Amino acid sequence: MKKINKQISIINLAIFVVILLPILYGVSYFYERTGSRGIAVSMKIEEKILVVDKHYIIL
Repeated sequence: MKKINKQISIINLAIFVVILLPILYGVSYFYERTGSRGIAVSMKIEEKILVVDKHYIIL
């Protein structure tokens, strides 16, 4: 039972890290982009920034 529990906890930890790291990276990245504005505002304009970046790369 302990081995199974350890495997499950390791899998859960891996999933948690995989999901959480990009979110933290995204929040910090967009927080730097927007300056002193709130994280909620940066989440709303996240898609717009990504679209602008894509157009910028194409240009």
